[in-house]
Amino acid sequence: MAGQVPGVGREAPPSGRPRRELVSPARIRLVVAVALAACVAGRAHAQMSADAWSTDPNSTAGSPGRAARARSGPGFPLPAYGAMGSSMAQTGHLADIGWNAEQAAAFVDGMRAAFQGRPFPLDDEARQLIADMGRLAARAKSGPDYPLPACGAIGSFLAVTGHLAELGWDAAQVSAFLDGMGAALLGKPYPLDGNARRLIADTGRQIGDIEDRRRLDAPRSPDQAGRLELYMRKIRSRLGLQQSESGLAYRVELGRGGVRPRPGDTIVFNLAATAADGTTNLPQMSGERVRMRMEKLLPGLMEGLQMMTIDASAVFVLPPSVSFSDNPWPDGVQRGSPLIFKVTLLDVIPQDAPP
Repeated sequence: MAGQVPGVGREAPPSGRPRRELVSPARIRLVVAVALAACVAGRAHAQMSADAWSTDPNSTAGSPGRAARARSGPGFPLPAYGAMGSSMAQTGHLADIGWNAEQAAAFVDGMRAAFQGRPFPLDDEARQLIADMGRLAARAKSGPDYPLPACGAIGSFLAVTGHLAELGWDAAQVSAFLDGMGAALLGKPYPLDGNARRLIADTGRQIGDIEDRRRLDAPRSPDQAGRLELYMRKIRSRLGLQQSESGLAYRVELGRGGVRPRPGDTIVFNLAATAADGTTNLPQMSGERVRMRMEKLLPGLMEGLQMMTIDASAVFVLPPSVSFSDNPWPDGVQRGSPLIFKVTLLDVIPQDAPP
């Protein structure tokens, strides 16, 4: 295909007892996060958030926590889930509270109900128990002061607000996890092996993704700029890209050297465009042996191609500010979304070359 590719060129320039303060959901989420981080240091968000710009093919848009987000199951044996449950109970200090057998069973039942989508209601007794958890862990006593329904409610609350119930585990995985947690609550934790550590790290990434998506879906925050910033940060990490001052993210593989294109030159190149999800091809913006003057390119492509020599290949991720900006966008392309281009530079025809 020769000539201008629709959508790649541009037509316009870029432009009783005392009540304690009741705990918040953020505090109980912190318990889960600390437990996961303590098991395996350095939690990393390796996967893209499951929003409209996700590059994770397993992701689906929609409300946070759909089972489609869960990727942990098939790759890990059931004992790893039990070991993770035990480790979370220990590192989150749940095992230090001093549950008796009935309370531990009630707690596990409440957590199981939340995994099944039927969490127990959180009443005042349960809220008070949550607020007292730190003190109870330090003194290792919970038993007589709180009824079993409160212990069940706190199990449900932990699974829901810690996003554990959103991971899409199957019944066997849930049972293994809860067996391990129950054992730790009674002072008999399961050992933590390599599989369990990898599962913990994977689960931490998934919970991080869910948190990111909740922030993105929250009313009024963040705005489009916040969504774009999060996307660009994650795509850079995922694809090993650098970013220029303009916002262009890039990775250029060396060619055979020689001349680099400059404004005024004409170039011949292959171009494959995809939407921001990394999987949706954009044939209206792709082509082979495209011949075009540099000034006719999108600003981000013009900037990126000046980093290339003949036979070089590159990946460019263009935020909207260096693609179509406020100008008309091509049909079939989400307005305001980043665009991904894979480019191979085939030839450079200098501006002053003879006709």
